[in-house]
Amino acid sequence: MEPRPISAKALATNRRVHKEWLEARLAEGWIYNDEYREAGLPLTKGRRFLVKDKPKPGWYKFTQHVINPKGTEWIECFGPFAKNGVDKIGCGFAAIAVNRIARVEQATPAQKKAEVEARKAEKKAQREREKELTEAA
Repeated sequence: MEPRPISAKALATNRRVHKEWLEARLAEGWIYNDEYREAGLPLTKGRRFLVKDKPKPGWYKFTQHVINPKGTEWIECFGPFAKNGVDKIGCGFAAIAVNRIARVEQATPAQKKAEVEARKAEKKAQREREKELTEAA
């Protein structure tokens, strides 16, 4: 069953309310970062990282880094996933303490796929150049 589409009026109201909420939080001293650099490799939106220890170890996708006015910091993310990207039981939004990050994935799956495609295209172009050179000679 498909969810009902949200009306333009309700969407505009939601955006306005969220903007007001965020402005109030920022005025109180909350800090929201789109990346986190103290885990080895930089965590950016959508990049996966491994969380150790209980309650829910596994791979998570980074959403944002938050610091409250008292100085407590955490990572907001979505997960856990298995290494191959399949949702584990209980997959959903999570707020993880920064000291639970075990490691950061080298590249996101989309980045890996783009790199592989670029290498394939480069090899194909190289083969075509070599073929043209042998035919011209």
